[in-house]
Amino acid sequence: WNKIVEYCEESNSEESELLWEILLEANSSPIRDALRKYTNLKYTVAHKSGWYNGKYSGTSNDCAIVTLNDGRKYLMIILTERRGNTYDNNLVEGLATNLSRMFESVD
Repeated sequence: WNKIVEYCEESNSEESELLWEILLEANSSPIRDALRKYTNLKYTVAHKSGWYNGKYSGTSNDCAIVTLNDGRKYLMIILTERRGNTYDNNLVEGLATNLSRMFESVD
């Protein structure tokens, strides 16, 4: 993720701009949803989330660069494993909510 941010910020290429745009505009992000619902932060979220529904287990994951309006950047990675065959975005969103409260408390 550090290399992705470095590439997108330092390269002036069309590809780097497209990559950052894709990460910013991806549809589903439990991290972004948690920040939107449960904090008063002003931010952008560039992320890649993913899910897996297997026969015996499932996962729900989200990795994001959270950039606060004051320029601070945080890397938030939440990887979960669930027993059973369904993923649970509520689990990821709950973890993201608790982590994001730390952002609010740091000057």
